[in-house]
Amino acid sequence: MKNNIFKKLFPYLMKYKFEFIFLIILAIIGNLLTLVGPYLVGKGINEIHFHMEKANYIQLGKISILLLFSYITGAVLTLIQNIKMNIISQDIVNTMRKDGIEKIHKFPLKYFDGISQGNIITIMINDIDNISGSLSQIGTRVVVNLLTISTALGIMLYISPSLTLIQIFLVTFTGYFLKKISKKSREKRRVQQKYLGQLNGYVDEILTGEAEVKSFSYEERAISKFRELNSNYKENAIKSLFLAGFNFPTLNFIGNLGYSLIILIGAIFMLNGKITLGGLSSFVIYSKLFNRPIASISEAYSIVQTVIVSAERFFNFIDQPEDI
Repeated sequence: MKNNIFKKLFPYLMKYKFEFIFLIILAIIGNLLTLVGPYLVGKGINEIHFHMEKANYIQLGKISILLLFSYITGAVLTLIQNIKMNIISQDIVNTMRKDGIEKIHKFPLKYFDGISQGNIITIMINDIDNISGSLSQIGTRVVVNLLTISTALGIMLYISPSLTLIQIFLVTFTGYFLKKISKKSREKRRVQQKYLGQLNGYVDEILTGEAEVKSFSYEERAISKFRELNSNYKENAIKSLFLAGFNFPTLNFIGNLGYSLIILIGAIFMLNGKITLGGLSSFVIYSKLFNRPIASISEAYSIVQTVIVSAERFFNFIDQPEDI
């Protein structure tokens, strides 16, 4: 099912293939500039000692300027990526909505007898908005994060293979746990969107037939029915958000635990002459850079579940047989 959904979504994305290539190039450059930072920090720390000479101060100044340049340039490139990705995602949504409204006018009348207007509105507005928001959030994130992980891992192995093994073990354990949670979260999202469609459909039905509601004194029953549907939606939304909310706190906890172990064991290595203070400082920063994209990919995976559910509903809608 996933492959089929992405296959249908692919033509919408391919219209912007050159823009995506440009954004990926910008992302790679910005990412490499960011990854230079921890190395320069370590070099700077190693330049500091009690009996510093003029050459040490000059070298420290050069390192500071390079560090400032790398971070500012990386931030600017990231800003350009975000703006451009938001524009692309809105263009895609605009196209999907036009396809949807054109398809509606080709459906046979009997199709509308079996689906509420509110459900159609949910698909055309909420589900497509979910796809838009998800695309703008994911963007080039996956490519950049994979590059960050591989580069940071290589540098960490170069600085200290022993400390790197500790980091990899903690991340592997966390990834296995989050995979189980994400699977359950996707199912809850699918049910949540179904209840949202029912809720929108009922609101549309009541508003359209408000004259009949008042004529037959149906107000109390209408309110009771709405409360029931609203309660069902709320309960499923809470369950979905509860499961999705596990990702960041879990990764944050494991990350902090990892930093504590790395600093403790790294301090022992430093006292034994196996690593310098600058090297340990660089390793801790690279460790954070290593964890951050893993957390981001985990979040992106959760966002992809939203794309799958919403795209599934949209394509099921426009794939209905047309009236001959």
